[in-house]
Amino acid sequence: MRDSPAVIAVIGMGAMGASLAARLVRGGARVVTTLQGRSADTGARAEGAGAQAVAEDAVLQASMLLSVVPPAAALDVASHWSTRIAGASSKPVFVDCNAVSVQTAGRIGQRIEASGARFVDGCIIGMPGRVDEAGPVLYHAGELPRGLEPLSRHGQRAR
Repeated sequence: MRDSPAVIAVIGMGAMGASLAARLVRGGARVVTTLQGRSADTGARAEGAGAQAVAEDAVLQASMLLSVVPPAAALDVASHWSTRIAGASSKPVFVDCNAVSVQTAGRIGQRIEASGARFVDGCIIGMPGRVDEAGPVLYHAGELPRGLEPLSRHGQRAR
């Protein structure tokens, strides 16, 4: 019996976030995002990627949350989601995919872990690309943490 599709949240539907979302959707995952306070262009990228726009509470039903935002926004985004996660019964694995300093990654990790969720420090190497190309690689610190297997299962290279 084939595993059921993973539900993966992608926060940040810029070029890279939309590219990752499209690759995961093409690989059979259900990708959700929130568009609260976002532009029409962001909504169009999410729709083009096949991501489903949902309320923030529904984002927390995902097995993992990938934060793909500009580095300067990464700590604020993590702070926002750590507050949301702390009050939720479901706690997705939070993967910070942003090019941030070691110190910022540490602060993000502290906030996320204080919310009761697991934190994974990651980074994306490569250009957004097309879904029919190999695309970028999502690197993460340490061995493949449990809970991230759906990335590879649904077409995203993760190391």
